[in-house]
Amino acid sequence: MSIKGLFGDLRDYLSMKPDDAVRDFVGDFDWNLIPRNLAPNTLPVAGQLEGAAEHSSGWEKRIVEALATNRQSLHWGQNFAATDFGQAFADNYGFIEMLGTRGAYQSGDMAGGFLVLGPMQHFPSHRQVAEELCIPLTAGSYWMRDGGAFEERKVGEVIVHDSNEPHAIETPDAPLVAIYLWRDGDLAQKPET
Repeated sequence: MSIKGLFGDLRDYLSMKPDDAVRDFVGDFDWNLIPRNLAPNTLPVAGQLEGAAEHSSGWEKRIVEALATNRQSLHWGQNFAATDFGQAFADNYGFIEMLGTRGAYQSGDMAGGFLVLGPMQHFPSHRQVAEELCIPLTAGSYWMRDGGAFEERKVGEVIVHDSNEPHAIETPDAPLVAIYLWRDGDLAQKPET
């Protein structure tokens, strides 16, 4: 599958997801975006996609498998480095921006793609100006909102973070692959911790 195919899977998944929060977040977003020719840029976390589909099911599993198959040809990025949370975190964290100001498809209205965290990771509490919608594509991740307790989230569950709402993630036993979308803010902001 190509970058175009992954972009199409993301668009179709979000467009057909029967969830009011997704419909509200995506609204009338125009998916007819201009592609960029981004050179592949891999990160150590790309290896976490190997076998990640074992922790998924349904359409979500299909997307995780496609990401795993194409992991070496994708343009991976990070907002945080080893100097922020340590080398182990940096080696187990990354994202693939499919659309946005840095993404495979140009958009100034929304950014989104796929977040990957390796197992046994704690993504410390952080926040950004943009509103965020996340959907875990794999099981076994725990999410915290606004200083509350960490709660396990299921495959396909929709999580929305308001502008500047603190949130964090833990992955005790399995890697996390999740869809993320940002809107209404700086689409390339390094989240504040």
